[in-house]
Amino acid sequence: MKVYDVRDASTQDDGIILIGGIIGELCITFTCLVDYIQANPSSQSFIFTKDMIQQYLVELLTNDDQAFPDNFIQINLNKTLESIANGREL
Repeated sequence: MKVYDVRDASTQDDGIILIGGIIGELCITFTCLVDYIQANPSSQSFIFTKDMIQQYLVELLTNDDQAFPDNFIQINLNKTLESIANGREL
């Protein structure tokens, strides 16, 4: 079985796809935040809303100091958004 560290978006091969780079770092960041919130009794009432996540990502990725190029992050889905959402707002 093939293992892709960085997958070519146009490939049709099956295999294991590892999350790396900026997406992996974002997953680790959000996981650490959730773990901290759940472990710390004084922060358990904190709610990380969809708007807060969006604001964080916009500030991170559009900050002039970062200078990320256009299309730096690309997400390819193997299903339609409608089938993933199952009637819910994404």
